Amino acid sequence: MRLVRHAVVGTFVLMLGGCTGFGPATMRHQQADYAAALADAGKRQTLLNIVKLRYGDVPAFVTVNQILAGYSLQGTFSVGTDLLTGGSLRLSDDAQVGVGGTFSNNPTVTYAPVTGTELVRTFLTPLQPADLFALILAGVPAELVLGLGLHSIGGYDNELAAPGVQRAAEPGFADVTTLMLEIHAAGRLGVQLAAGAPNRVVTLRIERPRDAAAPELRLRRLLGLPDERDSFEVVYGLGDAQPGQIVIRTRSLIEVLSQLSGDIDVPEGDVAEGRPYRAIAHGGSALQRVTVRHGRLEPRDAFVAIAYDGDWFWIDNRDLDSKRVFSFVMLLLSLSESSQPRQPPVITIPAG
Repeated sequence: MRLVRHAVVGTFVLMLGGCTGFGPATMRHQQADYAAALADAGKRQTLLNIVKLRYGDVPAFVTVNQILAGYSLQGTFSVGTDLLTGGSLRLSDDAQVGVGGTFSNNPTVTYAPVTGTELVRTFLTPLQPADLFALILAGVPAELVLGLGLHSIGGYDNELAAPGVQRAAEPGFADVTTLMLEIHAAGRLGVQLAAGAPNRVVTLRIERPRDAAAPELRLRRLLGLPDERDSFEVVYGLGDAQPGQIVIRTRSLIEVLSQLSGDIDVPEGDVAEGRPYRAIAHGGSALQRVTVRHGRLEPRDAFVAIAYDGDWFWIDNRDLDSKRVFSFVMLLLSLSESSQPRQPPVITIPAG
């Protein structure tokens, strides 16, 4: 009978120890797991909508409003022995102890479609100029930010390579962005962001030209900037710039996705049947494009992959240029969503 008592005590000690560590262990592991799952779901949704735009399909967006993780832990315990042993009425020392248990995880996820006003604000409204130039301050390549995020600068239009529509960039746009990149790389282009203002103001500081061949002088001539000023406010607009201003137009997120959709590699049979839009020749650099492959089978090593109409489309995990461009788009999406008056996703994980 001593063995039975020892087994009972040991079993309850193990159960109590497991219960005390269940909550903290859950928070350590599940918080990172849910964050990774949300990021992967966002990447797949974005790639799916890029593919849809290439095929003339209707893009659709949903957001995760709440994740409620539900856990249950059940245990069973049993003891068995012989009542009669050796002809006497006493419990036998030969006892059988059984311990069992079950654990289940049943999360509840709440989705909400992005429609109406929220769709307009997030995907159809032009990106905030302050957000774009803040990315440059954060170290995102200026060529990527300006080439993919701008619709025009100083009245010069960027290229348009959306499905069904193609327009080459105006020579002035390439000249302005090239000069800005050259000056920025040389450390002579300053970006100032007044984050405390009600409407964030972006100011570009361009050093005064040192000689007639300086790129600063050519940039000022293209944008019509006076030589006596060093700082210029960046404003969104369609008209002419006021003195001391640089007028830009930014793209919306749906324009950015449409721009990338022309790079998708689609099956030749689909092209012959006229199902997708035809391929578009880009004039920009590879840093502004993303390579999307296709195949019948699910790829084994992909940065992101989705299935659409019987085929798989993916970005190769070894394609660093495409991964950088796609991650930049995901960053734009996060910035656009965070700037809207919407409740962020709530993840509830039981801790006890």
